Amino acid sequence: MNQPMTPDQFDFIAKKIRSKEPAITAARMVLVDGSSVSAAVEATGIKQPSLSRSLKSYREFHADAQKLYGPHEGKGK
Repeated sequence: MNQPMTPDQFDFIAKKIRSKEPAITAARMVLVDGSSVSAAVEATGIKQPSLSRSLKSYREFHADAQKLYGPHEGKGK
């Protein structure tokens, strides 16, 4: 999935997968704000393998939701 998540989608997924800090901030930087993984690692202090696992969880949940409900059409925040 290359399309960025909306802030609302991200917040919903973070809650559902019970993500914790600093993974939430780092994943938001990558998936919502478009930052690089290396920038998110540097800014938050998270270990790169931990961020990679978190990103995989977010992306898989997002992809599964899109299969059920269709892609986001640019509505919302």
